[in-house]
Amino acid sequence: MQRATQEAVARQQQAALQTALGNWTTAASSQPGGLAGARAAYNAAGNKLALLQNYLQAATYAVLTGSGDSVTSEALAGAGASLQFSAWNVGGAPTVNWVNTP
Repeated sequence: MQRATQEAVARQQQAALQTALGNWTTAASSQPGGLAGARAAYNAAGNKLALLQNYLQAATYAVLTGSGDSVTSEALAGAGASLQFSAWNVGGAPTVNWVNTP
């Protein structure tokens, strides 16, 4: 796969993760404990990608590898990048950030 194609696929993966994260946040915030409980669960998660498994299409989840706050895939590696989940601070929202890798 050419680098431009890999980057396009990787950007789609980032968008899918950000959407899934927003959906997870909404669902988790509606549980007992509310927003504070959801934020605590997210920040304490050892593998944030695993939190989103039920919010991603199975085919998308299958090509992603999560470790802690980081996500990689074949497309991301080919694009020279990884994805990083942000911390979720009071007054903010969690995000999925693009990180260029050497």
